[in-house]
Amino acid sequence: MRHKIFKQLFTGVLVLAIALQAVSFAASAEEEAPSVAEYINEVDTLINIGVLDGLTVDMYSGKNITRSEFVQLVTNVLLDGKIINTTDTGFNDVDASSASGKFIYAAKQLGIINGENGSSFNPTRDITGDEAYKILAVAMGYEEYAKENGGYP
Repeated sequence: MRHKIFKQLFTGVLVLAIALQAVSFAASAEEEAPSVAEYINEVDTLINIGVLDGLTVDMYSGKNITRSEFVQLVTNVLLDGKIINTTDTGFNDVDASSASGKFIYAAKQLGIINGENGSSFNPTRDITGDEAYKILAVAMGYEEYAKENGGYP
């Protein structure tokens, strides 16, 4: 039990570090994204402990992280890789049979995401720093705290 909690905490910190670095550069078009080589050790650690097993997120590409990729990472960590297949995602622009469909559905069921206008998710758009922060805050159980203290950034 203690090992599982440590693994989830450690994994969460690594995902947070990598994801926030990636989305911080998505917000500013003038700045050049950091080289993937700068984060190769972190990516390799995530792969070695199984966090990226079964995910379609290409952490080596150097491109910005999309909304669906970020949700895949967070949901996989939260549910320790135990994601069930589904025939519905709850969003009209996410195919349940797609690689990210089951992760997006799980995140919606957990209340981590609501989508845009309640019916669409826009999975291929790059995630913003504010969106990533909100998803992580809710996933870590800080939704009420954020609401009581002025909301998300």
